[in-house]
Amino acid sequence: INMSVRIGITILPNIEMLWTTVSVFPLEVSFFVGKQKHFLEIGTGLDWMYVIDMDCTYSLVNLTGRIGYRYQKPEGGFFFKGGVTPWLRIHDSGTDAPFEFIIVPWPAVGVGYTFK
Repeated sequence: INMSVRIGITILPNIEMLWTTVSVFPLEVSFFVGKQKHFLEIGTGLDWMYVIDMDCTYSLVNLTGRIGYRYQKPEGGFFFKGGVTPWLRIHDSGTDAPFEFIIVPWPAVGVGYTFK
């Protein structure tokens, strides 16, 4: 079993509202089960999202999961992965509710480089 930690940042404009920007800060841990280069990847983490709108700003916190396929050579280097990353919203500062039960099954594809 191998393990990976993911920390990152994504900044993107909201397509529906031109004056909205969403920044996402993920923190995730994943485990790989498999042999040689082909792995089942299973993980969990948190995404903190900061939304800047024309009228207001607010933050969201989502509990995320990950299940999918990962191609990774044993010596590191290039990797490719694809799967599903469902998330559960656990905080929305834009509402009065401390917990909102929304599950979104989000498709995911990724490429990158692993340092060993």
